[in-house]
Amino acid sequence: MSWNPATGLVYLPAQNSSSYYSKADEFDYRQGVWNTGLGRTRREDRPERPELTGPRTVLLALDPITNTEAWRVVSEGAHGGTMSTGGNLVFPGSGDRLIAHDARTGDELWSATVGQGTATPITYELDGTQYVSIAAGRRVRRVYTFALDGLPLR
Repeated sequence: MSWNPATGLVYLPAQNSSSYYSKADEFDYRQGVWNTGLGRTRREDRPERPELTGPRTVLLALDPITNTEAWRVVSEGAHGGTMSTGGNLVFPGSGDRLIAHDARTGDELWSATVGQGTATPITYELDGTQYVSIAAGRRVRRVYTFALDGLPLR
């Protein structure tokens, strides 16, 4: 999740999914291991999952003051986190792409294919040029870096 003080919006990569949770029959806390207290039952012991409606993943822009949705964009698959810039851009990793959206409207302005398994993008400035970097790839991990050179994104 990221926040943009200029727009007042938070940007959330959201998933539409359903899961089955049950309380563990016996639970003993053990330090340093997964301690959820959830039961792990066989699949045939679980009820049927409800049908999902709507897209599997979306990028949401929410106003945290009014708790209302400003806009939503359907994502193309699994995603990492988001990063928002002072220039009113929001960058999520979506499916196998890094995408630049207008932070006010959600309009897609630019994208680049970087590979499945996108992480959360970062931004930094070096010698007066702003860069956006993202780690991506499942089998072969790479870091991709793009310059924001002040020209319109294409």
